[in-house]
Amino acid sequence: MIRKNSLPLAFACFFCISSKLAAQSQVGTLEIDEVATNAIFSATTDNDFLTEWVAILPEHDSIPSPRDVLGYTIGTPGELTQVEEIYSYFNTLAQASDRVEVFPLGESFEGRDMLVVAISAADNLTNIETYKGYLNTLSDPRNLNRPTANEIIEDALPIFWMTAGLHSPELGPPEMVMELAYRLAGGN
Repeated sequence: MIRKNSLPLAFACFFCISSKLAAQSQVGTLEIDEVATNAIFSATTDNDFLTEWVAILPEHDSIPSPRDVLGYTIGTPGELTQVEEIYSYFNTLAQASDRVEVFPLGESFEGRDMLVVAISAADNLTNIETYKGYLNTLSDPRNLNRPTANEIIEDALPIFWMTAGLHSPELGPPEMVMELAYRLAGGN
């Protein structure tokens, strides 16, 4: 979820990484995690694959990055994070940030736990049941008139759903969402 009254982000244009970007010392108000940033640059075969959104990782003083928990930067060659480690990271992140909450989703048909990780402003997470109720009401237009729908739309928050690791050979997405969650939990 995003903060109330925020616009969704749309990444319509990408920028090549320049030496100027690589040399910057901050991301917003946060210092650069030089270890992770150097690992990203050294493991990327061509700088054309990097954008300003992924090339540099911020260092947050109270929110642990995946590297802080796992001991390596996401995408490090030869490192593959296991499901239990990914879940552990999300739980650690939720303990460190009031912007993150982890919910059990149930089990897969193979009996594996599935998680939902919600990231938003703390107030939005406190009221998440209210926002879920709004969306549930909007989901069945047979029981809804236009004025009521408009009122709900005015108060509701958009919720963006992203899955990672849907298919067994997809190794990158479950790793990437840990870094994305870190960036959202600690960014400004």
